[in-house]
Amino acid sequence: MIRGAANAGDIGPDTDRLLFAAGLARAGYTVITLAVALTLAFRRAEAGPLPAWQGIAIRAFGGWIAAVGLMMAGLAFAT
Repeated sequence: MIRGAANAGDIGPDTDRLLFAAGLARAGYTVITLAVALTLAFRRAEAGPLPAWQGIAIRAFGGWIAAVGLMMAGLAFAT
């Protein structure tokens, strides 16, 4: 949300707001879809139960994503 507010602050009077919003939504959808596809491919449901290291790797990756998000929020409020 913070990055979106920063991007919206840079919209000029000559920018097509509908096109800007559509592009931003499409980019977000693409990133989320690719992340979910990567996670599902990594888990491979037809392969049976997950080995312990795969479950830990998925949780660790999610933790890193959350940490980066919190860091970005902290940096946005610090300035």
